[in-house]
Amino acid sequence: SGAQVSSLYNAGKAVAKGASWEVTLKPTQSDVFYFGGEYVDAEYKDFSYNTYRAANPDARTACAVTPVAGGNPQIGFWTINCDGFQLPRTPKWSGSARYSHTFDLGNGGSVEVSPNMTFASSRWLSAEIVENARAKGYTQFNATVTYKAPDDQYSVQLFMRNITDEAVYTGSQQYPFIANFNGLDIAPPRTYGVRLRYNF
Repeated sequence: SGAQVSSLYNAGKAVAKGASWEVTLKPTQSDVFYFGGEYVDAEYKDFSYNTYRAANPDARTACAVTPVAGGNPQIGFWTINCDGFQLPRTPKWSGSARYSHTFDLGNGGSVEVSPNMTFASSRWLSAEIVENARAKGYTQFNATVTYKAPDDQYSVQLFMRNITDEAVYTGSQQYPFIANFNGLDIAPPRTYGVRLRYNF
């Protein structure tokens, strides 16, 4: 009891199967549609490890928990078996879509408007497979408006990412001394700005 341990967990075997696709459509010289997606069925086939907690960790993990016979701080108190669980940070469904339209101007320049979106289904955020580190699916919207000067001498772009200010979690770290507490990594919130490019 009270042992502080840093451990590296290695899965014995994991299998990932899936498919991806990309489609680009250009119905006119000014319009482009893009769709891309991926399906991944990724799960552990052999992933067990020992944990060093004095209390039963059933409340911390969705995996099967069994006591280690004669367990002590050197070999662990509990065995965690995560066979059959989805690999962390691996959603079953993910993808993106975008559209761009170019308006040609009388001075030889152009304005391109390009909204896009990305999405992913729910996923675990860490290999510990703890229930409160299961991230929900998300859809994120972005957009750019770009003015290109004649002969592409310079361009000015307005951009906005994560327009709806969606909370997208990307990872997790379980805190060892507070039950069921996880620190979560989060992607940037709504972000906007201006880019200026000039060709010498």
